[in-house]
Amino acid sequence: MANGQDDEQHPTGIIPPAASEIETIPEYSVEAVDINYRAMLEKFRERCLFVDGVRKEAIARTKPHHWLARKDAQKNTTFSLMGPGAERIKTLCPIGMKNIKHWEEPWNKQDGPGYTIYYSADVYLGSEKTGTMPVLGCCASNSQFFATEHDTLPYNEENPEHKTAMESGEGKLSFDKKTLYIRRQIPASEVTKENIMKAALTQLIVNGVTRVLGIRALSTEELKEAGIDTDKIPSIDYGSKKQESGRVTPAAEEKRTAIWKMLVEISAGNEEAAAKSLQGWTAFKDFPGVTDVKRLSEAQINIAHGKIKQQYDAWTGEKQAKEAGQKPGK
Repeated sequence: MANGQDDEQHPTGIIPPAASEIETIPEYSVEAVDINYRAMLEKFRERCLFVDGVRKEAIARTKPHHWLARKDAQKNTTFSLMGPGAERIKTLCPIGMKNIKHWEEPWNKQDGPGYTIYYSADVYLGSEKTGTMPVLGCCASNSQFFATEHDTLPYNEENPEHKTAMESGEGKLSFDKKTLYIRRQIPASEVTKENIMKAALTQLIVNGVTRVLGIRALSTEELKEAGIDTDKIPSIDYGSKKQESGRVTPAAEEKRTAIWKMLVEISAGNEEAAAKSLQGWTAFKDFPGVTDVKRLSEAQINIAHGKIKQQYDAWTGEKQAKEAGQKPGK
């Protein structure tokens, strides 16, 4: 007998060790893998060559006027593809769009009611199997491009309409004071809807083409490599435009100053009360109004000035009547 066990229980005569004494021997085997990484890498390289080739050819088919140069505050320049250029590329390149949808969202602002039209689509390059990219395009009915009316007239200082245009800031005289240039805001509700829809669709195409090809903001070197003469591309100074975005015409600036002066005077010098009063005058339906007169746009200034001036004149008349010991209207 050994370890309390007899040989009859162990015919071989070998006594097994205790469980705690058994050493586990690791098993080595080849793990089953469902992904062929080498094939994936080859496909990735092929796709890169395909996209790079399409991108290079697409840019080379455009002209300088199909691009817009944008300069930031640090004078760095990038180039953005415009609608005509995107439409040309889409007709030449294997860029597809599916699930195209469009809808309209109405809104109310101080300048009046309007709407924004949206277009959405899933965009792909070559084949849907390579993956799609969701893209959105939109345009609002108060867009400056569509909601602004321009006119040129021979100036006549005796014409009351010309005088009104000059006083409101909508009109500007030429250097020789012979021509009147009119820039008038059109109510958003009166803008032709077809134009807004076309603009939203164009933006969808621009966003789809530039994003799927990776050409949203190109450098000078990238365009020159494709043979584009960047010196012929029109440009805007984004930095200066951004800084000047709050500026209005001199006539509107005078009205802005007058608005605050009238409100403070009516509020007996209490600027906090004047700010609350301004918010009440500038509120419109869903728009809560503003408490800072500096935040008023030119259109808001013209609207608010007329209303506040009317109340100010009535308030001044009552004040003068009281000071003279008379009732208003007598």
